[in-house]
Amino acid sequence: IGEKYIRYFAKPDSIDGDRLTQIKAKGIKKLFIVHDDEPEYLAYLDQGLATITKPGGATLEEKADIAGQTLMRIAGKPQDVIARGEMGIKEAGDRIDKVAVFLKSETGALRSMLESSGISVDDVGHGANVAAVSLALAQRAGITDSKELSELALAALLHDVSCADLGVPAWADPAKLELDVRTRYETHPTASAEKAAQNPSMPRRLIDLILNHEEKGEGRGFPGKKILTQLPLTQQILNLADAYDHLCSDLKLPPLDAHKTFLTSQMGLYDLALIQSLGGLIRGE
Repeated sequence: IGEKYIRYFAKPDSIDGDRLTQIKAKGIKKLFIVHDDEPEYLAYLDQGLATITKPGGATLEEKADIAGQTLMRIAGKPQDVIARGEMGIKEAGDRIDKVAVFLKSETGALRSMLESSGISVDDVGHGANVAAVSLALAQRAGITDSKELSELALAALLHDVSCADLGVPAWADPAKLELDVRTRYETHPTASAEKAAQNPSMPRRLIDLILNHEEKGEGRGFPGKKILTQLPLTQQILNLADAYDHLCSDLKLPPLDAHKTFLTSQMGLYDLALIQSLGGLIRGE
């Protein structure tokens, strides 16, 4: 709860949906799965992913929970993607593809995922929220290419991968950081892109998404002070999703309640049509 963790260690028991549902019902937002239990947890997620793209069966909330846990698992294990070459990217991409289908096919899917995840309290939750919003918004904007969607979501999950190394909080408001911390924070897009590029199979387009994720408005971001509207649509979507989750964390606003505040405070920094589309998705339209 908050920054506390539950360790799932009852060896006679298996990791199953009913038990995880009971744990989450107690207000637990994050599970710490020990290394030895990782294969079983992944098998549980993959079994759930096989059902979230099919009509009927599980409820919308149950499907959203599986989708959210999947994104959090990828965000929480970035080295599984970075250190494992093409296979790491493929395995993450296969799971992301199923989450994308769920977000596209189920009305209210993003709303349900954000309701389940709530306000980000760490870099894992932040990455998962940004990925979910990015996927839903990209598909609402007409992006259909599965590779492009997968790269966008994976960039969202890895975009702050260097923050722990730099000793800066991924979900903080940069304007409220001490000067020395903010100076380090402003290096994180470049450092994160370089870390992702340690995987020689990492697509250049994905690395660029990470490098440019803090750009906004008419050159008001960093590190390149680029004009956001001149960057690709996927970049505009990622940057908006990142800024939205930052605002939620900074103001302690649940993602479902923050859209009006975001609209009024970020007008001119991000594409208005994208902000309005996000509002529709959050309302479950």
